[in-house]
Amino acid sequence: MKKIFLSEMLILGTLSVCIAVFSACRKSEILRETNSLSETDKNIAFIQSTDEVSVNFATDLGNMKYKASGILNGLDTTGSMPYSPPDMYVGPIKPQFSRVSVRAALKPSIRDRHKSLGIKTIVLLEDAWEKIYGYNHTNVPGEPYDPGFVKWNSAITKAVKDIYNYGYNPDSVQFDVWNEGNTVNYWNPANGGATSSATVLKNRKLFCQMFTYTVKRLRFLGDSLNKKMTIQGPAFTEINLKGIWEESGPTYPWMRQWMDSVKAQNAVPDFMTWHFPGTASTTPSQEILNVEALWPQGIAPTSSQTMPQVLIDEYVEDDVDPSTPPPNPGRVGWLIAQQQISDVAGSIHAQFGPLYQLDALIYKSAGQWKTRGEWWLYQRYASLTGREVSTTNTPDSEIGLVAARDAAGQVAKVLLGKRGNASGDTVSVTLNGLNNTTTVDQNQVFVYVERIPFNGGGEVNLADIDTVQIGYKTISGTSSLKVKIPWTDNNDAYIITLQKKPSTKIEAESISGFTTYPASRTFNVNPAADPDASNSYYRTFAASASTDSLRIMIGSFTKGKYLITLHAKEYIPRGIYVLRATTSSSFGGTLFNAYPMNMYSSTAKYEDFNISPWIIGTDGSKALTFKVTGKDPLSTGTNPFSMVLDYIRVTKIN
Repeated sequence: MKKIFLSEMLILGTLSVCIAVFSACRKSEILRETNSLSETDKNIAFIQSTDEVSVNFATDLGNMKYKASGILNGLDTTGSMPYSPPDMYVGPIKPQFSRVSVRAALKPSIRDRHKSLGIKTIVLLEDAWEKIYGYNHTNVPGEPYDPGFVKWNSAITKAVKDIYNYGYNPDSVQFDVWNEGNTVNYWNPANGGATSSATVLKNRKLFCQMFTYTVKRLRFLGDSLNKKMTIQGPAFTEINLKGIWEESGPTYPWMRQWMDSVKAQNAVPDFMTWHFPGTASTTPSQEILNVEALWPQGIAPTSSQTMPQVLIDEYVEDDVDPSTPPPNPGRVGWLIAQQQISDVAGSIHAQFGPLYQLDALIYKSAGQWKTRGEWWLYQRYASLTGREVSTTNTPDSEIGLVAARDAAGQVAKVLLGKRGNASGDTVSVTLNGLNNTTTVDQNQVFVYVERIPFNGGGEVNLADIDTVQIGYKTISGTSSLKVKIPWTDNNDAYIITLQKKPSTKIEAESISGFTTYPASRTFNVNPAADPDASNSYYRTFAASASTDSLRIMIGSFTKGKYLITLHAKEYIPRGIYVLRATTSSSFGGTLFNAYPMNMYSSTAKYEDFNISPWIIGTDGSKALTFKVTGKDPLSTGTNPFSMVLDYIRVTKIN
């Protein structure tokens, strides 16, 4: 077992229970490090509750799919140049779908950008009704305003032909029939608390008639134009919406009637869609399972009527007023994980407010684009590459997580969000099957954990993404390790990155340039081989006083930021040390760890101490000084301030 990160919170305990505590500050200065709090750590008493989740990198789920990365009215439709928002904000979040009106789709700023960014366009045909005839959502297609759907047929025929003539590839465009037809806002006084069952049932029937007519008409158009036609719907919202008289009846009355209608009329679309309001009471992945279970009920589907794949064409944190804070990374990270474990083709993030600002992931202030924490969440989500792997994520999970491993990139990542029902928890993440990744080097893996802050919905820059844990960790014999995250704010999200990084490993027995203070102290190689030591050998600095020091020359390094990892053997007797960057002629220098490293243990074991990053300002030969500051009260023996060093690892970090 290897201790990797220790929080400055733990220094409040006695030094006898401290393993190593590192300096803490913002990433913009020096990376902050906290405790991984592995299962057998001595400093676990302050944890009040722990959420246990796990990842299995051995279980391959196929190529990573960004099921939750879609946008709604997120790009500028003015046709102006340069495009707005700039591609530097759009490309990194890898949007898979964009849902737009007919009018927006017929503008070059949308068509060209969707093509260049590889975004599939979902065109809402309802817009054609308003665009051509100026009708509102009271005067809807069908009886009594449009008998026989004559005007509606004209509208959708023109819209489809215009879209194809405008250069859209049939493989990259889909047609959404109508938006939220089960609400009063978009289809007659459909519900809205109506007490008249006759009114609501009539409007349901009219909507289903319009929908089945549209599907058949679009299929005919596709055949006549020799174009692939991809259709989706019904795009209901709050799909368990009921009339007052139906409250004790079956669930999902609108969806049940719609399913029966499309099966009976043989008008099944390619995708079955609806919207999530995203409130805390909604569990998206469970609701997807509930709706999918309805398909074989009611009118039985024929052998050719396969249930359409689900596409969630709007999901939001809440129906947020533009004057209130936008969705937070923690909650939306959980929603992303909910989409990811579901059998969905994709999902459209929909946050209402100022249009054309990537659904409020970014915003403009004083003429400058600003990123929110939620944008960084989607950017980190898009950074998961390679093969998706299994997790313990379930519909009921308080912690949502998505994980992937990339063999070529020698990296593996886990994105974590939080539903928000609990606060102040520590989240324990067990990472299994690490031997199936390409991140392990000599039974170790380089780990860093980033916190994606909410910041009240305001601006979040790269410098605000805190690296809260960083360093090497030794994996267990079962190819697993555990990382613990003190999740102090439900609004934040986290990402764990495992990576194989080039490093310089300095074996203690190979060190030739060293100086002890006083000179009488020894730094000798152990005469007998130790199978647990790297290369079987280590050196012992036989310190016997709190004023002793050891200076080691570690070679030449170029300027940059480096992580120093000490692999040392804890036991009796041992001292407490601080580490300094120094010169070949000095025992002073820049202090790395503001809090001491206690190397005492009642049992013999090798541990890794990851020291606060070292900023090297000039190229050249470098030295490190180990300075004794004391000893554990239980440390006894001839040289009770000793240190047993196996190796030093120096890793350049970004």
